[in-house]
Amino acid sequence: MLLKSLYAKCPNCKYIVRYTWVASCNTFDATFYSDWLVVWNWMHNKDTELVKCPKCKSPIRTDESNIRINGWDWDHEELLLSDYVNLLDTDHMKDPNKEYHIRLKILRWYNDRIRHWYDKDYKRLMLPKDKETRDTNLERLIILQENKINIIYESLLFLSELYRELWRFDDCVRILDDIKDKKADNIIRQIRKACEEKNPYVIKLKI
Repeated sequence: MLLKSLYAKCPNCKYIVRYTWVASCNTFDATFYSDWLVVWNWMHNKDTELVKCPKCKSPIRTDESNIRINGWDWDHEELLLSDYVNLLDTDHMKDPNKEYHIRLKILRWYNDRIRHWYDKDYKRLMLPKDKETRDTNLERLIILQENKINIIYESLLFLSELYRELWRFDDCVRILDDIKDKKADNIIRQIRKACEEKNPYVIKLKI
């Protein structure tokens, strides 16, 4: 994996932060999850499209604030769940693509607590206390995903996963039945098995 340090200017306080961009990588020894998150064994891949300014705590979209500069050495902070939820009350809601990205991060934030269940050294697992917020986010994410849907089987697989995580197993299986691409058969079997077990939580995929 090749990592590169880039810099962005906070639109609120003009502070310059450093973030890391993955220039290239491979998936050897990676762990794949049903919400399409890929985790390398030696690092948990971080989202750097949105980072938090360490000075004023404002969110920064690095794709809109990227600058070329040398000599700065200030790291960004990662956004918390509350930061992502607060972003839904801003102009991000006016852009379906930005809203999709924010809601995907909220989904994966909840799923991270399930993911850590698989790590024997991680003892801090807490299931979501606010099920209504999680489910409302999933329902809206389903609508956004349906609007993005195309003939590529990955889109349908992810839509089926959203239904499964919302406990709508019949809808999940219905979508899986519509996928005809043989390349998806392995993942379909694993998601279908989770539906049969009435399991609504993110699962590891055997790729």
